[in-house]
Amino acid sequence: MIIIPGFLIALVTFPGVIVHEAAHLFFCKLRRVAVFDVCYFRIGNPSGYVIHEVPDSFTSSFLIAVGPFIINSFLCVLFCFPALVPVRMFNQPDPLCYFLIWLGISIGMHAFPSTQDAKVLWQQAKKAAANFNSPEGHIEQNGHVSGTIRYAGGETYVLKGAPATRDHSRGVRDLTRYKGHIWANGIFPSGKSFHLFTMKTHGFDDVAAGRAGAIVDGKLHEITLSRASQGWLESADQLFQPFKLSFESATLGRFEVDALELFNSVPLALTFPADHYWSVPTQSRLKNMTWVNEQKLMWRWNGETGYGHIERGNSRFASTDRAWISNFQRREIG
Repeated sequence: MIIIPGFLIALVTFPGVIVHEAAHLFFCKLRRVAVFDVCYFRIGNPSGYVIHEVPDSFTSSFLIAVGPFIINSFLCVLFCFPALVPVRMFNQPDPLCYFLIWLGISIGMHAFPSTQDAKVLWQQAKKAAANFNSPEGHIEQNGHVSGTIRYAGGETYVLKGAPATRDHSRGVRDLTRYKGHIWANGIFPSGKSFHLFTMKTHGFDDVAAGRAGAIVDGKLHEITLSRASQGWLESADQLFQPFKLSFESATLGRFEVDALELFNSVPLALTFPADHYWSVPTQSRLKNMTWVNEQKLMWRWNGETGYGHIERGNSRFASTDRAWISNFQRREIG
């Protein structure tokens, strides 16, 4: 059995590689997905690529992934059919016919999605099947804020480089399957920071959606919350309890961020059906109300102490639960 190296196949059928990547690019443009870099052909693995932002819908992901199948297949038939007719039916070979047959077959050989295309599409399909909560767009950024807050009664607060979060969304969210979530971030004196959002939904055993990132030494690293991580809000007595967030990263390895102290809780009591915005989840139809809690807290990461924000919720929380209500008293920061 003779094994032909992949780069040789790509070299012989390079028109197919070019059309394959051009098809990805075409559907990125069609679906208004930002493209960061394009390589139509090279000697290496992969033989071509298109780097683009994460699409905001499964429809866009699907079209971008299967775009080469649509376009390459069409061009394969377009080039091969008229070239095969004189060769096979009339036995009149012509160099141009053989060139078109080679061109069509080369393009057709690269019609199927690559392994990476299929992997990304499968991941997006699982998220789309489990998560009915995503908006059309969502931006979360860590930073610092300085300024002055003045109240009508004359009370004034001056902020100088205080940890802050920018949270902006657009589009409607359907949160009828909301089960629970963690939204957390932290900023540290050295300049490193992290940001996390993860959610569970009813009818799905694992985490339905989420993403996390960390900035260390000025570089952005993709991180993932471990399945066994603490931090999920499951009972009333956990609201002010310290916990550990466990992360995994291809570049940073495994690490933990400790929540040392959680400060005042800002509760949101939500009546069904709630407006479909983040932090306003729609709970089970069997209940009249659910809770979402926002808190400031102190973090520790590799011995360094920082501050941040956390928002957690659980659709099982009942509005009349006295254990929860007792948590919402004023707590001073020591």
